[in-house]
Amino acid sequence: MKIVRLSFLVAILLTLHICSAYADADVPYDINERLEFDISYFGVIGGTTVLEVKGINKVGERDAYHVVSTARTNDFFDKVYRVRDVIETYIDTEKLYSLKLKINQNEGKSKSRDNIIFDQENHKAIHLKKHGRKTVYNMIQRVQDSLSSVFYVRTRDLKVGEDIVFNTYASRKSWKLIVKVLKRETVKVAAGTFKTVLVKPILKYNDVFINKGDVYIWLSDDDRKIPVKLKSKVIVGAFTAELTKQPY
Repeated sequence: MKIVRLSFLVAILLTLHICSAYADADVPYDINERLEFDISYFGVIGGTTVLEVKGINKVGERDAYHVVSTARTNDFFDKVYRVRDVIETYIDTEKLYSLKLKINQNEGKSKSRDNIIFDQENHKAIHLKKHGRKTVYNMIQRVQDSLSSVFYVRTRDLKVGEDIVFNTYASRKSWKLIVKVLKRETVKVAAGTFKTVLVKPILKYNDVFINKGDVYIWLSDDDRKIPVKLKSKVIVGAFTAELTKQPY
């Protein structure tokens, strides 16, 4: 049984092309912010995910927020499908788009590594390989990656009935993401009771909607817009991620 990290679920959030959306957005997250989640399937906790804003680092000449997502299954689920994932994104502190993405996934017997530099000025995604090799792909301007997408949505004004759209990059392609703002709702999780805004991401590629299963995300209805709960429906049942501690 595969336990899916929060950043992977939200990667279903992917993408779009709207330049004005990036103008002078406020940043609702702080350095050293740490969010901890339990991941469950059919009500059984199978693993944990942690999202952390580690600090500010240089990527080339640009300052970037260094954000890390770690995920792991617990001892019980390790026997079925062991997960040890680390995803790192570097978000431009001024433009709020991704400058770099590092992926280190260990899931079952599968391992995946990727190190991508996003040349936002020239619209190129540079995949760095071993021994100095690299491959370069074209991308749409101002892309997010699977993890920075979460943090970008948090910078936007969430109005029920309105959509948020932006560009993203995954699987060597640029995608369009439409995030539908559905309603306000109060939810209770281990970290407490929160007033939230419920959103639903929808993926689009070349004007065709991509069916990756329904994903719902509850963000706190305040200035910080913290992910409080996430549910991803699959063929049988659903994975749920719930905040376990008050964020700091």
